[in-house]
Amino acid sequence: MKLSDLSVEHKSDFLKDKKICLCVCGGIASVEVVKLIRELRRQGAHVFVQMTPQATKFITPLSLEWASTHEVLTEITSGVPHTFEADLYMVAPATAHSINKFALGLCDNLVLTTLATAWGRGSKIVIIPTMYEDLYENPALQKNLKNLREEKNIFILSEEPQENKIKFPDIDKIVAYVCHLLNKNEKNVLITGGPTRAYLDKVRYLENISSGELGVTMADTFYKQGFNVTLVYGPGKFSPPQYVRTIHVTTAQQMKRILLEVSKTQYFDAALFSAAVLDFEPQETLNQKKSSQADWVIHLKPTEKLMDHIPCAFKVGFKLEYDISEVDLLQKASMWSKEKKVNVVVANDLKLIKGEKHPAWILYGDHIYKASSKQEISQILSSIILSL
Repeated sequence: MKLSDLSVEHKSDFLKDKKICLCVCGGIASVEVVKLIRELRRQGAHVFVQMTPQATKFITPLSLEWASTHEVLTEITSGVPHTFEADLYMVAPATAHSINKFALGLCDNLVLTTLATAWGRGSKIVIIPTMYEDLYENPALQKNLKNLREEKNIFILSEEPQENKIKFPDIDKIVAYVCHLLNKNEKNVLITGGPTRAYLDKVRYLENISSGELGVTMADTFYKQGFNVTLVYGPGKFSPPQYVRTIHVTTAQQMKRILLEVSKTQYFDAALFSAAVLDFEPQETLNQKKSSQADWVIHLKPTEKLMDHIPCAFKVGFKLEYDISEVDLLQKASMWSKEKKVNVVVANDLKLIKGEKHPAWILYGDHIYKASSKQEISQILSSIILSL
């Protein structure tokens, strides 16, 4: 069906029916707000926009009305718009002028009055500063930002300086942060992803076939669902999002060491072992390059099963087969789950995985869930772990 000019393509329900009050201040970064509004709506949010008088000099209310499909407010009226209740208030971009006034409790325009009301109500407020680096480092501003960070309902999202400026963050990063904040659940999850390598000599190695996309998708989904995510990631083709805590590894031994280390320092409610860890590795690794002028006989030995060594009360294992019937796949997955004592098994047939299609059977207790994509696998698993 063809979308109207005001419509957006639905991507997810991470922000389904959430009300977001977007407060726009005067700054050139305000031109990015149209894209931000549209992306928040794609995740299911309803966005309501307020602007400071200075903001209207950089972008028109009409543009933001088109992006949000709601009337944009610029001044206090008899309708008392500052008492509007939202799930989250976002100041983007936030100028030094507005941040300093807000921190002092001043209310000389609609945006500041709205924020003061939200602060008094205890609502979540996200502030995204954008300005020149010298202005950002102003002692008075830094003092006010420090005081604001100490408030339990106020969150500062800022970037490292680029070109001597604190720039507007990437839209996807902002949206992911909002999803995480509004779905916060305090559960910790550990995810492994990507392939691992075993070196034969200084220039050659063995590696499983794995793009790492499933692990990255799960990490992204769990983060947006409000989980605290740690991703231990092998050399996959897909880059994990910058907002997910990621520890990069190469070999199975490195992955095991990191998994043991993080398990000792942090409790995890669940661990998902989606990494394609090599089942075999060479008995010895040469410390130089092997000459290509002669035959080379390589002896392989079985590797350790990493999830056997990681302490966690709830484990999700991944059983991959090739060119197998559904009945046999489910039978093997069921037997494997009992053998390995995992709580959930995600069973796949590699032959069926092509592009966006990633069919899987998810076994959990007496339930069998069918998924057709990496996103569906991630959503089902996050729902299961959220219900623990």
